[in-house]
Amino acid sequence: TGKRLVESAYDMDDIANCFRYFGNLVAAGDAGRVVDTGLADVDSRIVYEPVGVCALITPWNYPLLQTAWKVAP
Repeated sequence: TGKRLVESAYDMDDIANCFRYFGNLVAAGDAGRVVDTGLADVDSRIVYEPVGVCALITPWNYPLLQTAWKVAP
């Protein structure tokens, strides 16, 4: 993507943290629990159900990070 190496290193940390965050949610085994998003007007719940086939349309500037945001949850 033409991104500098130091910027890519920051992306790798973000990607690892994304998978770590959602992995910890699964490990907690709290299906149906409300997750604190930090936003006053947003509710998020843990629901385990198959999603099926998905497509990703993402921008070119953060290709792997955008994929992690879509795949990790």
